[in-house]
Amino acid sequence: MSKVITLIWVNMTFLSNLAVILKGKLTMFVRCVIGGSRKPKLTDIAILYKSDNFVVVNKAFDVLINSDDAQVSVTVANQLRQLYPHLVDPQVAFYFRFVHRLDYSTSGALCIALNKKSAASATRSFVGHRTRKFYLALVHGYIEKDLIRIEKEVGSLPTDGSLYKMCTVENPACEKPRHALTHMAVLGRGVYNAQPASKVLLKLCTGRRHQLRVHCDHIGHRIIGDYTYSDRKDIFPFRMMLHSYYLYIPTGIGETIDVTTSDPFTGEDSRCKWTCLEEVISREKAMDLLEAVHPSNKLTEIIPKAINKQ
Repeated sequence: MSKVITLIWVNMTFLSNLAVILKGKLTMFVRCVIGGSRKPKLTDIAILYKSDNFVVVNKAFDVLINSDDAQVSVTVANQLRQLYPHLVDPQVAFYFRFVHRLDYSTSGALCIALNKKSAASATRSFVGHRTRKFYLALVHGYIEKDLIRIEKEVGSLPTDGSLYKMCTVENPACEKPRHALTHMAVLGRGVYNAQPASKVLLKLCTGRRHQLRVHCDHIGHRIIGDYTYSDRKDIFPFRMMLHSYYLYIPTGIGETIDVTTSDPFTGEDSRCKWTCLEEVISREKAMDLLEAVHPSNKLTEIIPKAINKQ
């Protein structure tokens, strides 16, 4: 009897893992065929800033920063190794010193230190909360308030291992929640692929894993194309609509990183089905407005149940 139970369990585990793999392949197929996405290449990287101490890249979406998997050839580390082979440090894992992270699905400004001194100085700026990071996102539904403060602890959510997820502290399964604060300004309201959507600027006041994705989901306005937090359902957009737009790092070694990228969520890319119907505020004015907000200010507290969900 025990052998039968073991055999059933093994088969169920195999089928479960197979379903996850097939779902992932189906997602990539749908995003490529319908959404117009394509597999990233080693050349899909743009340099935003370079000095003797730092390089800031415009990371492409759906690219890992680094990986232990030999089958994953396209990573930011490998892209940089191909572009700057003379800057590779053989004593560092994955060749370069990444002073902060971006999710696989997130695009935008990413800073890499080129020596120990610059890495230490940038790390001190992050630890001391002297950096500034702004993100652009397209989210489902119309956000009614123009300015929003989201202060909700974020922790790990145990899963079956097929997805790595975080959650807010209200989830009974939440593990090791930590303080997390996001400020949001609505740039415009419109439609994405004929469905209600909003374009927002997000100020990352703390740096928890998946913080912006979890906070947007928490208020009922999940980021468009977020495969993980839609429970693998939001697969038709060609990408997840989250982009690291602005990065400021006062390094303390006589050099300041101050980089702004282009906006990827415009009509210039035909794959992006966003149409703005109501402009609220420009990116520049929104940044100035959120910069002036002290972390202790309340802005507008958002209660999830009061939100018009998509």
